[in-house]
Amino acid sequence: MKTGEMIKIVRIQGKIRQEDLAKKLDVTKSYLSLVENGRKKPSLGLLKKISDALNIPFILFIKEKIDLPNGKNSEERKIRKKFDGLIDEAQNIFISESLKIKPSQK
Repeated sequence: MKTGEMIKIVRIQGKIRQEDLAKKLDVTKSYLSLVENGRKKPSLGLLKKISDALNIPFILFIKEKIDLPNGKNSEERKIRKKFDGLIDEAQNIFISESLKIKPSQK
Protein backbone atom coordinates (compact mmCIF):
# COMPACT_ATOMS: atom_id res chain seq x y z
CA MET A 1 0.00 0.00 0.00
CA LYS A 2 1.27 3.44 -0.87
CA THR A 3 1.90 5.97 1.89
CA GLY A 4 -0.66 8.49 0.63
CA GLU A 5 -3.33 5.84 0.29
CA MET A 6 -2.80 4.74 3.88
CA ILE A 7 -2.92 8.33 5.14
CA LYS A 8 -6.19 8.97 3.32
CA ILE A 9 -7.85 5.75 4.54
CA VAL A 10 -6.89 6.35 8.18
CA ARG A 11 -7.84 10.05 8.01
CA ILE A 12 -11.27 9.25 6.58
CA GLN A 13 -11.82 6.40 9.03
CA GLY A 14 -10.99 8.79 11.85
CA LYS A 15 -13.50 11.29 10.44
CA ILE A 16 -10.78 13.91 10.14
CA ARG A 17 -11.26 16.52 7.47
CA GLN A 18 -8.37 17.11 5.12
CA GLU A 19 -8.38 20.79 6.08
CA ASP A 20 -8.09 19.96 9.78
CA LEU A 21 -5.22 17.52 9.31
CA ALA A 22 -3.39 19.93 7.00
CA LYS A 23 -3.68 22.68 9.60
CA LYS A 24 -2.39 20.39 12.35
CA LEU A 25 0.57 19.43 10.14
CA ASP A 26 1.23 23.03 9.12
CA VAL A 27 0.84 22.27 5.40
CA THR A 28 -1.72 23.39 2.87
CA LYS A 29 -4.78 21.32 2.08
CA SER A 30 -3.63 21.12 -1.53
CA TYR A 31 -0.23 19.74 -0.48
CA LEU A 32 -1.87 17.11 1.73
CA SER A 33 -4.13 16.18 -1.19
CA LEU A 34 -1.07 15.72 -3.40
CA VAL A 35 0.50 13.46 -0.76
CA GLU A 36 -2.68 11.41 -0.36
CA ASN A 37 -2.94 10.97 -4.12
CA GLY A 38 0.71 9.90 -4.46
CA ARG A 39 1.81 12.96 -6.41
CA LYS A 40 4.13 14.27 -3.66
CA LYS A 41 6.36 12.37 -1.27
CA PRO A 42 6.51 13.93 2.20
CA SER A 43 9.73 14.31 4.13
CA LEU A 44 10.51 12.01 7.04
CA GLY A 45 9.75 14.90 9.38
CA LEU A 46 6.27 15.34 7.91
CA LEU A 47 5.71 11.58 7.98
CA LYS A 48 6.52 11.63 11.70
CA LYS A 49 3.96 14.42 12.24
CA ILE A 50 1.36 12.47 10.24
CA SER A 51 2.19 9.33 12.20
CA ASP A 52 1.61 11.16 15.47
CA ALA A 53 -1.53 12.98 14.29
CA LEU A 54 -3.23 9.84 12.96
CA ASN A 55 -1.76 7.41 15.49
CA ILE A 56 -0.14 5.31 12.76
CA PRO A 57 3.05 3.43 13.65
CA PHE A 58 5.87 5.34 11.96
CA ILE A 59 7.51 2.14 10.69
CA LEU A 60 4.58 1.65 8.31
CA PHE A 61 5.74 4.70 6.34
CA ILE A 62 9.32 3.53 5.97
CA LYS A 63 8.99 1.30 2.90
CA GLU A 64 9.07 4.13 0.38
CA LYS A 65 11.82 5.98 2.24
CA ILE A 66 14.38 3.22 2.78
CA ASP A 67 16.82 3.09 -0.08
CA LEU A 68 17.25 -0.64 -0.47
CA PRO A 69 18.65 -1.81 -3.77
CA ASN A 70 16.23 -3.47 -6.15
CA GLY A 71 18.78 -6.20 -6.30
CA LYS A 72 21.85 -6.77 -8.41
CA ASN A 73 21.75 -10.45 -7.62
CA SER A 74 19.14 -12.97 -6.56
CA GLU A 75 19.98 -12.69 -2.84
CA GLU A 76 19.51 -8.89 -2.80
CA ARG A 77 16.24 -9.26 -4.72
CA LYS A 78 15.01 -11.84 -2.16
CA ILE A 79 15.87 -9.50 0.72
CA ARG A 80 14.10 -6.56 -0.93
CA LYS A 81 11.04 -8.67 -1.73
CA LYS A 82 10.86 -9.99 1.84
CA PHE A 83 11.22 -6.49 3.32
CA ASP A 84 8.50 -5.10 1.04
CA GLY A 85 6.24 -8.03 1.88
CA LEU A 86 6.67 -7.57 5.63
CA ILE A 87 5.86 -3.86 5.47
CA ASP A 88 2.87 -4.51 3.19
CA GLU A 89 1.56 -7.13 5.61
CA ALA A 90 2.00 -4.80 8.59
CA GLN A 91 0.20 -1.99 6.73
CA ASN A 92 -2.68 -4.29 5.81
CA ILE A 93 -3.04 -5.53 9.38
CA PHE A 94 -3.01 -1.98 10.71
CA ILE A 95 -5.60 -0.78 8.19
CA SER A 96 -7.90 -3.77 8.71
CA GLU A 97 -7.70 -3.36 12.49
CA SER A 98 -8.38 0.37 12.29
CA LEU A 99 -11.39 -0.21 10.03
CA LYS A 100 -13.08 -2.65 12.38
CA ILE A 101 -16.22 -1.22 13.88
CA LYS A 102 -15.94 -1.12 17.61
CA PRO A 103 -18.97 -2.41 19.54
CA SER A 104 -20.92 0.31 21.27
CA GLN A 105 -20.39 0.53 24.99
CA LYS A 106 -23.44 0.26 27.22
